[in-house]
Amino acid sequence: MWIMYASPLDDLSTAVPLSWLVARRELGLTLRVIGAGDPAVWIAHAIEVTEPEEWLRGGEFVLTTGIRLPRSAAGQESYVAGLAAHGAAALGFGVGMRFAEIPEALVAACAETRLPLVEVPLPTPFVAIARTVSDRLAELRSRRLKEVLDGQRSLTRSALRGGVAALTRTLGRLIEGGVLVAGAEGGCLARHGAAPSVHELHVETAGRPGAVAALAPGKNQEFVPFGPSAQSPMGWIGIQRTWPFGSSERLLVQHAAALLALLLVEPTAERTEQVVLLRGLLDGFTAADALRGCALPDRGGLHLVAHDDDAWVSGWERKGRPGLHAPAAMVRATPDITWMSLIAAEDLPRLVERAPRRAGVSSSLVAEDLGRGWSEAAAAFDRAAPMGLVAAGEVAGSRRAVDQLAGAWVAALTSYDEEQGTALVPTLTAWLGQHGNADRAATELGCHRHTLRHRLRKVGEVAGVDLDDPRTRALLTLALVG
Repeated sequence: MWIMYASPLDDLSTAVPLSWLVARRELGLTLRVIGAGDPAVWIAHAIEVTEPEEWLRGGEFVLTTGIRLPRSAAGQESYVAGLAAHGAAALGFGVGMRFAEIPEALVAACAETRLPLVEVPLPTPFVAIARTVSDRLAELRSRRLKEVLDGQRSLTRSALRGGVAALTRTLGRLIEGGVLVAGAEGGCLARHGAAPSVHELHVETAGRPGAVAALAPGKNQEFVPFGPSAQSPMGWIGIQRTWPFGSSERLLVQHAAALLALLLVEPTAERTEQVVLLRGLLDGFTAADALRGCALPDRGGLHLVAHDDDAWVSGWERKGRPGLHAPAAMVRATPDITWMSLIAAEDLPRLVERAPRRAGVSSSLVAEDLGRGWSEAAAAFDRAAPMGLVAAGEVAGSRRAVDQLAGAWVAALTSYDEEQGTALVPTLTAWLGQHGNADRAATELGCHRHTLRHRLRKVGEVAGVDLDDPRTRALLTLALVG
């Protein structure tokens, strides 16, 4: 009989085999009772109580010196039975404190219940065992995470090069199972291996929002929706194999679902390719793979531009400028940012001359730095609200354009300060650095806000600029604040 339940995406939990722990020579552990198989340990925990069951959830290597251990054989048998019944992975008994050696009744009880028993010598502190287990768990989780990230890169590369069919094949190989990709109406879009049928998909997901798992002897299926809404999905991924799926496989399936949404939600193939390319770069593509045919340099000289201007994207593409332009939410969710555009450094002057209405620009990047560049561009976008265009630090390659457009203004102000003994340039720099906040700028300069506003009016007169124009402020910011 099928058992249906919503399948949450769990973490990358793992465990340490008891045999591995006992084999650590530096701990000096001795396995006194082998038990059933090689149990998995997820934590080593010292518990000095007579009834430790309430502290257990299963998989613990329980450590004790026997301080609270009952003296009687019956009491020791009850103690061991409680550990075994509540899923303890093993019992570690520290000798040399209350007991010179492990009591025979305890050994016999462990053998009877098949609970592994480990002797811990006096020189070995329990904290050393606990630390060894936790360090090994961290190592295993890190390794597992790397495997998942490598798998995600493989999925993204397959989506870029071969679309839905290639993505389906790669997912099947990575999870060692059958994969079905179906549209919302039930049509099969791609299939790999011994995958669930479309009929099974309909039966198991009918009326059930979100991911669903179906379990039967020798047959494990899971169904994951993809698209903007789990309640009204664009389609489903169905996976199947004879043994249960773990958290690593579910992470890969979730990544494949996101890629399918990218491949199928966009109305034009060109935009879909750009979205997948940009996502691929963030997932660790080599530049030669990802930028081939995009007319963008693959050895540095790139900038990410975070903005919210649809018309700017259309204009940039209409003029044939090289670049990748992807809806930001489809690549990496970032609040308030509509678009993320990747452009060449040589096009920065054109960006400055005709910038999006609100934009943040990263520093100069190579393809491997796009993760950092995304954060830089997003942070600059946040600061751009009153100004229009903000650069993350000094944007290499933009200085010539800034000098051409704002150099004359700065030169006029500098000359006036030198001749009149005023402080127009420092005043303007402080005001721009405070994002147009007169009170904070006045505090920084140590003057009254009315004095600051008077100086700003003088800036407009001397330089012949309108400081209410956001593009003017953007250019002056690039010229003075950097």
